[in-house]
This record gives sequence, C-alpha cells and structure tokens, in this order.
Amino acid sequence: MFTLRSQLQLFCVLLEREWLVYRKRLFGLFVSFLGIRVITASFQEGYIRPLMYFAQIDRRVLMVLSGFLIKRFVLRGFDFAYAYFNDMQHQRNIWFQRASMPASLIYASRLFFATTATYSLLVFFIPLMKVYLQSHLDLSHTNWLLYAGIFYLIAYMVTSFAFLCMGAVTSQRGTIIMRLRVSDVLLLFGAFHVTWLAMYTAHPFWGYASLCSPFTYASESLRHTLFTGGDLLPLWFAVGGLLLWSTIFTLAGMRLFKRRVPR
Repeated sequence: MFTLRSQLQLFCVLLEREWLVYRKRLFGLFVSFLGIRVITASFQEGYIRPLMYFAQIDRRVLMVLSGFLIKRFVLRGFDFAYAYFNDMQHQRNIWFQRASMPASLIYASRLFFATTATYSLLVFFIPLMKVYLQSHLDLSHTNWLLYAGIFYLIAYMVTSFAFLCMGAVTSQRGTIIMRLRVSDVLLLFGAFHVTWLAMYTAHPFWGYASLCSPFTYASESLRHTLFTGGDLLPLWFAVGGLLLWSTIFTLAGMRLFKRRVPR
C-alpha cells in the first residue's frame, strides 16, 4: 500500500520524467506558438476571416477566435495523446513504470502534464493577439479570471478526451480513424464555428445533436469569458457539461489504461 505522502512523491517523480522528456520540444513549441503562430493567427483569424465573413470587425471576431482556439486545443491534445499511444505500443517505457507504480498515478501524471503544457501554449494567444490587433480586437468585456479557469478546464477536457481515444486503439490506422470519424465529427457538431443558438435556429435537430458533443460546452464556455450575449448557453450549463465530460473521459481513459497495461 502506498501512503498519501509516497503517492505525492511518486507523482512528482513522474512529472519530472515528463518534463525531462518534453523540455526541449516544449521550448520550440513556445517559440512557435507565442511568436510566429500568434502573428499569423492574428492576421488570418482575427482580421481577414471576420472581414470575409461579416464585412466588418465587431464582436463576432471573438466567436471566430473561440472556434480557432478549440481546434488548436484538439490538435495539441492529440499530439500529446499520440505520444502516450506510441509509448504503450512501441517504446514500452510506461510498462516499466506500471511494474512498480499504481496505474492511476501514471495515467494522472501524464494527463496532468499534457493538460498543463497545452494550457501554457495556448492561454496567451488572446492577450498577444490583442497586442497585434489593437482596436480591431475588443476585449473590454473579457473576464480574465474566468478566462484563466475555464481555459484550463477546456484544456483538461480536450486532453482527457484525446487520451481516451488513443487508449482505445491498437494500431496507427486506428489513430487516424479515431481522429477522422470521432474527433473531427464531434468537433463539427461542437458549435465551434457558430453559437449553439445559431445551430438550433437553423434547425432544432442540429441544436440538440450539438448538445451531444463535448466541444459545444467548450466553445460556449470560452465565449462566455470573452463577451456577453443572450445567444449563448447559460454559463452554469456549459461549465457543468465540461465537468461532466471531463469526469467521463478521465474515468473511462483510466479504466482502459489499466486494461491495456496490466501490472
């Protein structure tokens, strides 16, 4: 039996291992995300696309940016989850850890590290875009404290979903199928291009169908932090959906991990 103190020590050791593995790559990602990608995203997603869609720059630019960030969450989350899949299938480092450590600690450490890394790479996107876009990006109604909290919750939900998907497949072909037939479909239903109300107004079927996608709650929650409006799902409902899906993905992912990598 592991005591609470020993579990915390093991958790810190596992996190340190993740840091040593990823630190060089993370440095390159930070340079890319906080430099080149922010500049290109500011020009394309924060200026050109809204002008093409709406012929003017207004509050709707934040709706476009919300969808852009949700997609970036998915890409980053699956990037870390693919490394998790590759370790289980090929490198087998995780099997050696499983021989002496509880499965819950191993899974939680990888999930926590991937979530925090994804969060750190993306959380500064909006503030830096404001620097480049200036008056073209109105953040006067942004709740920054709520933004920081919900941003991390979205990062966790998306990363736990990605880990679950990669834990459910056993081949490279399976990872591609999971991305194309599950993740991308849920993303398209996830109201990341338009608000949930717009989908419901177009046809109630699409509105109710989008409620089955976890990304709907991520998109609507993020929009609540950036602007206000009656065309959004209630904040309590959106955050509640995030928490519910996060719990489901975490428990299901951990259960799959225990079955895939037995002691």
